[in-house]
Amino acid sequence: MSSVRVGIIGGGISGLSCAQALISAGCGVQIFDQGYRVGGRISTRTHMDGRVIADHGAPSFRVDDPGFQSAVHAWIDAGVCAAWDDRFVGKPSMGSISRHLAEGLPVQTSTRIERVKQIEDDSWEVSSEQAAVDDRFDQLVIAAQPREVIRL
Repeated sequence: MSSVRVGIIGGGISGLSCAQALISAGCGVQIFDQGYRVGGRISTRTHMDGRVIADHGAPSFRVDDPGFQSAVHAWIDAGVCAAWDDRFVGKPSMGSISRHLAEGLPVQTSTRIERVKQIEDDSWEVSSEQAAVDDRFDQLVIAAQPREVIRL
């Protein structure tokens, strides 16, 4: 395994997909997400008794890119996605896709990264006021909404 460690800020579909690709390339990763679970704009809010309240963000999506189409067909095979007319939806909810993508990944939820800092050896430090974060990373990926990128 590579000694390269990558910190990923954002546990939505982009951050989770990025983590999978980096792990496949032999990198070590750590994902930080400010929510209490992963998903970002494809998460599902549920009631404490497990009933689905609402999907956040995208209620469905289209697939035009052949690479993305391959990923979506893998999600269909895994039972977490289904075709719906000319679109696709999460099954039984949009959050099913992100939970599937996060399986086996090192994810730290409820952790809003407050600050990133490049230090002398060109590695990166991240810090959070909400949770203990004591890691340095060789590389840093920010897979978050633009307002979060600007804030950092």
